[in-house]
Amino acid sequence: MQIAVTVNGNNAHIDSEHHNNGEISARITSIDSGNKSFQAGTWTIKTTYSTVIRHGSKTVPFSDLKVGDHVQ
Repeated sequence: MQIAVTVNGNNAHIDSEHHNNGEISARITSIDSGNKSFQAGTWTIKTTYSTVIRHGSKTVPFSDLKVGDHVQ
């Protein structure tokens, strides 16, 4: 999901939003380790320290992601 928000003082207004039903299927094209995010297709995926990344039933750390990996 992508949203654009305008914040004015204590008020926030959603200017636009784009939904993809929360599903993507693409290869990682770049990784920003400092921001714990990566680019996959046209999407920028931002993770947090509590984000769980799995490969099958195995949990993998963000640092194991590599450009070219397929994500869903």
